[in-house]
Amino acid sequence: MTSNGHERKLGFTTRREYDGLLILTKDTIELHLWLCHDPAIPQNSSVYFHVTEIETLFEHCERVGIVHPKGDLEDKPWGIKEFYATDPDQNLLKFAQFR
Repeated sequence: MTSNGHERKLGFTTRREYDGLLILTKDTIELHLWLCHDPAIPQNSSVYFHVTEIETLFEHCERVGIVHPKGDLEDKPWGIKEFYATDPDQNLLKFAQFR
């Protein structure tokens, strides 16, 4: 596990890097990523972030090519705007903003 792809695509900075653990920061967010040898785990799970300025974040994720193929920005009937992206290790990231 290396930080390079996570920093470049997601805009995070490496805070610490250990064998099998990566700690990234961006603004007030701290994200801990663990190495996983079972691809079924990241393929069947996700991380959910409540954000502000979701349109700007979506445009950034589109520009760097990490929006999930079925993850376009949408207004949901339960009062949020939401989109999905994948990190460089193919973990599913869900982003939402309350309307």
